[in-house]
Amino acid sequence: MLNTSITSDESAYIGAAYAYTQGLGLNQEHPLFFKLINSLILNIFYSDYNLEVPSINIISGEESIEARLAAFNLGYNLLMEKSNNFHQLLFNLRLPHLFFNSFIFSGSIYILLFSRKCLRRFLLYSLFYMFFHQLFIVIIF
Repeated sequence: MLNTSITSDESAYIGAAYAYTQGLGLNQEHPLFFKLINSLILNIFYSDYNLEVPSINIISGEESIEARLAAFNLGYNLLMEKSNNFHQLLFNLRLPHLFFNSFIFSGSIYILLFSRKCLRRFLLYSLFYMFFHQLFIVIIF
């Protein structure tokens, strides 16, 4: 897991997490929880990274191609600013996802084994989705 490459949209999540350290929300169409955790990791352990976050007015409906790709570009610039630290930074940002998914997966297996039928069916569908989710597959394999 330490020497793997990034997924197609992982740089957008990393760029959005860095933007949250500056107080600006990029890539707002995706869930906020892990971006905030990643921004906390970036703020505490990688505070020496200084990139310029583009100012995009999301409220006014600015929908240019630059606005849509700002999180991707910021993520790539963040990863490539200190390329010798690339794999360590990527590993540290993936670790909370791995712990959280493992916790959810093991809890779901426990409930699946010791619960009622309707809840089991729901958990089977959610485990199927979680197992075939792109980031989960990249982290595990």
